[in-house]
Amino acid sequence: MNINNSISNVEEWDQSKSYNKNSIVKILDTSDEIEGYTNVSYYYSLKNVTANSESPSTKKDLWGGYFTQSSPKKPEFLWKPSYNSSVNHTPSIHISKFGEGYEQRFRKGIFNDYIEINITFEHRDTQEARCINHFLKQRQGVEAFYFKHIPELHQDTGDDNYRKLFICEKWTSNFEFFNNHSITAMFRQVNT
Repeated sequence: MNINNSISNVEEWDQSKSYNKNSIVKILDTSDEIEGYTNVSYYYSLKNVTANSESPSTKKDLWGGYFTQSSPKKPEFLWKPSYNSSVNHTPSIHISKFGEGYEQRFRKGIFNDYIEINITFEHRDTQEARCINHFLKQRQGVEAFYFKHIPELHQDTGDDNYRKLFICEKWTSNFEFFNNHSITAMFRQVNT
């Protein structure tokens, strides 16, 4: 087994190195160090990156992984899923039942129709599958992330850059054959 393909073995970014598309690097930020813990940011190369390029935290056309237009920055899921996705709606409602079969229904809260998207990433090479699995594992099912590749019918605007917040509590990664992987995941929309 090649340890470089492991989602756990991520090198620190080195300006003197070149990186291939779908490489993962980490940047340690000691300025926010609290009680000996160092803040680690992971970046994913969007294309081949030559040596002596700018830092991933500043070079947005080469590296991704964070949506920096929010404050504070939030992780952003970069990979476009295959076409076979499904969207589940389960509006949150209160039901008051009265005698003789009468009932009253009303919305629970302001945002009561969050979506769940079941998505698939088919025929992905080992590097891309590694990035997807690494990103989801780093969120640990609790950290919200932005996702913009929402099926067209469920986008709130016609804007291709429109994003919603999701969490991913469950995903499956399948090794199909050499350098070919499929990943299925369930993204649940959240508010924060």
